[in-house]
Amino acid sequence: MNIDNIINNYAIVIFIKGEASNPKCIYSVKVIDILNKLNVTYKAINILCSPGIKEELKTYSNWPTIPQVYIDGEFIGGVDIITEMYYKKELQEILEVVLNS
Repeated sequence: MNIDNIINNYAIVIFIKGEASNPKCIYSVKVIDILNKLNVTYKAINILCSPGIKEELKTYSNWPTIPQVYIDGEFIGGVDIITEMYYKKELQEILEVVLNS
């Protein structure tokens, strides 16, 4: 799986455990809930279906945990960062710029 190709082909990409409709961890649920509340379209990649992607992501982003959120080709963070940005309205600002450009 080529991470560059994935994150550069979609405005918003989240790497999660499970499917967007059936996440397999509470942290993935939280990120999906936030993005769904913001009513944005995103590409969810299930790392459980791709052997080795978890380790590849850790190296790629220099971030040890899943989920990982990428917006406009840039790594934004995991559940804690996304949650904090959401409550501070920073996530909404980034998404507005990216989705309206």
